[in-house]
Amino acid sequence: MKQIKVLATLLLLAVSTTSFGQSLKERENYHKAFIEYSPMSIKSNISDDKANFNGIGLGYNYNIVMNDIPLHFGLGLKLDYYFRNKTEVLNEQNSIKTSDQVLCAVPAFNIGVDVHIKKVLIAPYVGVGMRIGIFGKEKLTPTVGEASNLNLFKKDDMDPNNVWNRTVSSWEVGLNVAYDRYFLGFSFNRDFEKISVNMKQIQAFGIKAGYIF
Repeated sequence: MKQIKVLATLLLLAVSTTSFGQSLKERENYHKAFIEYSPMSIKSNISDDKANFNGIGLGYNYNIVMNDIPLHFGLGLKLDYYFRNKTEVLNEQNSIKTSDQVLCAVPAFNIGVDVHIKKVLIAPYVGVGMRIGIFGKEKLTPTVGEASNLNLFKKDDMDPNNVWNRTVSSWEVGLNVAYDRYFLGFSFNRDFEKISVNMKQIQAFGIKAGYIF
């Protein structure tokens, strides 16, 4: 409930800025394509440990602009690729290198405001989506012994409490700023549900660069 109240408050604040915008008659539907740098983290549910991933994404959005009210509705799809490398020292003779790779598809819906100031477009938004795991691989390479390859989504490979959920719902807040046909975007997103029994929700920051057409 607290998350819903925060999203509603942000949307109301966004709507309140529209008095500075241009005439709605000049507005039209538009597409967005972008690339994103999106580092993400997952906290442990049983300790203070945190898994930090680097991430890159490719996305597309189609925004439907309302004629009579200063709002847009967006539908989109993004592919996120997350990766990390970590080395854990077990003793003087042995250590384990962990390499993780995760690919997710994120269909999403958003609602926001488009404020036009000459050639500058300011578009705050809130959105909800579904994170769908396409593949998740973890490679463990010990100094002593053979390497093993695990599927993060497979119960046969992972401890039952560490198996990642294949699908989780998520929310996002963000701001896009465009000049002419190019834009920069900043966002924060977090899952509503835990990714596994022993891990909390994924949360990620995003920096987007893209083109409007």
